[in-house]
Amino acid sequence: NEVIQIPKTAIISLRKENKNLYYNLLKAIKHLMNIKDEDIYLNRFNHESNSVQNTKIDKIYKDNLKLLHDEIIQFATMAQKNMSDEDVALVNLLKSATTQMNKLLKYIKTLQKNIESYQKSKDKHVSNEYTMIKDLLVMVFRELKYLRQNHNLDDIDRMLKSKTLKQTLNSFDSVRNNKIATLINLKKIDATMATHLINDLSFTLFICRKLIDVTTILWVEDKILLELGEEDEN
Repeated sequence: NEVIQIPKTAIISLRKENKNLYYNLLKAIKHLMNIKDEDIYLNRFNHESNSVQNTKIDKIYKDNLKLLHDEIIQFATMAQKNMSDEDVALVNLLKSATTQMNKLLKYIKTLQKNIESYQKSKDKHVSNEYTMIKDLLVMVFRELKYLRQNHNLDDIDRMLKSKTLKQTLNSFDSVRNNKIATLINLKKIDATMATHLINDLSFTLFICRKLIDVTTILWVEDKILLELGEEDEN
């Protein structure tokens, strides 16, 4: 109650709890996608890893994330009553990050089902493409870890890093779609499978971009830079 009365302190607390939600989200994603910390360090998914999914942990993550999400939104809404218009705008941005993180877990669960199914395909062309999708997630995880943990980066560096990473995703999208088109032309995969691949690749890229956006909001503290970044996106 004391914290919520002081706008600057409330914003610091809100950012801190959002980061707590963020780290729990990353743990949930890594668990669902069977990605290990060493995979991220080596920037390569371990294709031989076949850990059994723990559905009990899935439920714990889901319940805890939902509870934390609801509490953050409630706190943020109450804190805004004591804030200037400028601070309210920043809190709205932080609230949007909270909401996006809640949605990201649902998106990942949908994607995980498709990847798990098709990555085990006996068709090596199909399994290879889905392995590449998983490798993409590992790469984004690694780059975002660098963005968060490199103390030599200032806010401008982090904004540029986020923009560069999104450009890399655009390049990846073009390369993989060309590869899928080649596989169709060579009759290595049929049109139905190609559609699944293109849709899942697009969905993965969408998830990655949202994760980059959330990371940027939470680790870039300069309000003007964040506003400029939002304008660029629009």
